[in-house]
Amino acid sequence: MSTQYFPVHWNKQKKYYDFIALAFIVIYLAAYSVFSTITFPKDQQFSSIIILIRAFGSCSLILLHIILLIGPLARLNSIFAVLLYNRRHLGVMTAFLALFHGALVTFFYHSFGSINPFLSLLTSSSEYTSFTSFPFELFGLLALFVLLVLASISHDFWQKNLGRDVWKSIHMGIYFVYAFVVIHVALGVMQSEQDFIYVWIMGVGVTAVISAHLLTFWKEHSKDKQIFNQKDNWLQVCDVSNFTMNKAKMVKAPTGERIAVFKHEKGFSAVTDLCAHQGGPLSEGRVIDGCITCPWHGWQYRPEDGQSPPPFKEKVATYKTKIENNMVYVFYQPEGEGVYIDPSSFDKENITKPCLKNT
Repeated sequence: MSTQYFPVHWNKQKKYYDFIALAFIVIYLAAYSVFSTITFPKDQQFSSIIILIRAFGSCSLILLHIILLIGPLARLNSIFAVLLYNRRHLGVMTAFLALFHGALVTFFYHSFGSINPFLSLLTSSSEYTSFTSFPFELFGLLALFVLLVLASISHDFWQKNLGRDVWKSIHMGIYFVYAFVVIHVALGVMQSEQDFIYVWIMGVGVTAVISAHLLTFWKEHSKDKQIFNQKDNWLQVCDVSNFTMNKAKMVKAPTGERIAVFKHEKGFSAVTDLCAHQGGPLSEGRVIDGCITCPWHGWQYRPEDGQSPPPFKEKVATYKTKIENNMVYVFYQPEGEGVYIDPSSFDKENITKPCLKNT
């Protein structure tokens, strides 16, 4: 979190993240180039440009798969949540790699003729009815265009001014990028190369991405199917003994809203489960230094009023809580964003009844 906009608000974690990502890119490009040079078919004319084209293209493809896997994996297991923190930097790196790939392709294959290289790229093939001769370059160009747009508006400045929902909706375009890239590879290198290794690599990648998203959908859908007992518009969460200090239980209101109920030093407090930053699941975070901390990017809110600590001004909706017979309840209608609500107190010496449902 920051009170001002910076091109990059560097901290130790971001530096480590970017260093590891850049090291992977450099090592991969070097290893790919050396290996390809050694194994290049003797009966074909050697070209270092072709090797670089494939190196940048394959590296950007690998990073694109990693980017698409980070989100669902983080929801399936919190150990992957650390990868979410600086995922946008990974996306920008991927965009630059794809740009270098496209620039090299345009230069090598389309800059030695009599017409404009970009016009040549768009008109080099018009066999739209042929699977093997389809102009696959168009899908690569579309993917690159969308990827560059997403990279250019990845900064928090755009997230703040466009609004969280609009910004996230635009960034769902990464799935169009992936679809375009898969088609680009399927109609391109997989048609020109006889080695089935490319088919296997793409098959594994696509299967992994689809499987991870389906598993995440199933897990989230299972959460939403939970039925919580109601008592006069109060949702039963569970027994106080089932809570862990500084962590939360998530309940779903009849309205569909997810509510995060936290146990902290002052008692029990409830806020919306959606972080004001990018909609991260607050219920999967914890209370650090007296503030609810989002597991995605570390944004913080006070449990009792849902407001970020000064000088920050972000806030989330709060909900009333109460305790009856050691059972924690939350009123499913919010009081509003940033509204102070006294935490429900609990007696540490009177926690005996086990929670059998809705945990």
